[in-house]
Amino acid sequence: MQTPLELAKCYARLFATDDGARVLADLRRKFGLSRLVWSKGEQGRYDTIAAALTDGERRVMSEIENAIATGSVNSKPNFAS
Repeated sequence: MQTPLELAKCYARLFATDDGARVLADLRRKFGLSRLVWSKGEQGRYDTIAAALTDGERRVMSEIENAIATGSVNSKPNFAS
């Protein structure tokens, strides 16, 4: 079983690749933390279901971003080849 730090390092390594960076940029665009949670629906009322879904998406992105930051800070270069 992996420790949280080991898993965070996996996130950091994964998203440090070219493909990982592209995927992360796409996820940020679609589900990023800057998105508004509350928005008005078709009838001009705030949609609580849509807000809950958006908040969940933002929470997942927050977890990914935090794991990358934690794994990057605590990573040591691997010079073995």
